[in-house]
Amino acid sequence: MLSRNVFLLVCLLCLAGISQASSGLRATEEQSERHLQFDSLFPTDLCKNGPGDDDIGPCDTTKFVICGPGEVRCYNRKVWRDKFHTDIKQPMFYIDYDLVLCYPQFSGACSSCSPGRFCQAESRCILDELNYDCPMWL
Repeated sequence: MLSRNVFLLVCLLCLAGISQASSGLRATEEQSERHLQFDSLFPTDLCKNGPGDDDIGPCDTTKFVICGPGEVRCYNRKVWRDKFHTDIKQPMFYIDYDLVLCYPQFSGACSSCSPGRFCQAESRCILDELNYDCPMWL
């Protein structure tokens, strides 16, 4: 009985993968551009380069995980509790190398900012997305 359930589960996963792949091929240009943003490292991004809270600076791309075929890198930017953007009074975000993960290309599971949401128009994470007027969210 267990092997039959495992077989059915594998079949369902295969069908889901085929369905996602075919829907991905029909994706609009806007969705494709949005997807590409998930595995992007922006010039304004900062990374945690050491154990201390002050060890945040330019990212060393050799420390990022290498994703396999059909996967995308997700940076999962983390809120910086004591640094704020002077123009909008929102906290800044940084990348922790340990939180950079690979996700299946069409899973939609990647979060550019955790917590928060990425404002594509401003190339930065916004913690309080409900009260922030971003012209183009990712």
